[in-house]
Amino acid sequence: MLGRLLRRLQSSTVTWPLALFGIWWLLLQGFAVAAAQRVDLVPPDGAYAWIGGTDATKTSDRPDWLALHVRWDSGFYIWIAESGYQHDNAAFLPLYPLCIRVATAAWSMLANVAPTDATYQSLGILISNVSAVGAALVLYRLARLDFDDAEARHALFYFLIFPTAFFLTTVYTEPLFLLGAVMSFYFARRHHWWLAGLVG
Repeated sequence: MLGRLLRRLQSSTVTWPLALFGIWWLLLQGFAVAAAQRVDLVPPDGAYAWIGGTDATKTSDRPDWLALHVRWDSGFYIWIAESGYQHDNAAFLPLYPLCIRVATAAWSMLANVAPTDATYQSLGILISNVSAVGAALVLYRLARLDFDDAEARHALFYFLIFPTAFFLTTVYTEPLFLLGAVMSFYFARRHHWWLAGLVG
């Protein structure tokens, strides 16, 4: 029975990439929590000292799971999503903060609650992770256009174990950018030029 399940899992173009992503995600989160418990980080985080008294310090010194994923430039994206552009945050592109702002507005309207910093941060993490899952699935499909299933699985595996892949689970723009880039290549390879241009 286990052998049949493994064969079925390996033959699926969606299930196998999702399973690999899920295992990678759980291992990564476990490592992040364990490392945070082992390393004695001394607050406050002085990463934003160069910009003075602005709101870019939306990252938290709390030692919880959410704070592990909201660091450094994450504060700028949250700040833009909450308050819009100002002279200290004008260097950051608008799509990712716009997605956070729209998701937060929708959530606040549905839940009938005022948004908090934790709401913006949580939805930023959700957008990043959903984008990362989408990028992994599309990358696998893109690799299948040229290679067999085993090589496509290897491509996805190496993509996920790349040392900086942990940024795909944080409040950063990289997962959304990567999703758009991989989808653009995939649609171009399938000769869907309007879709390739739109997501590009």
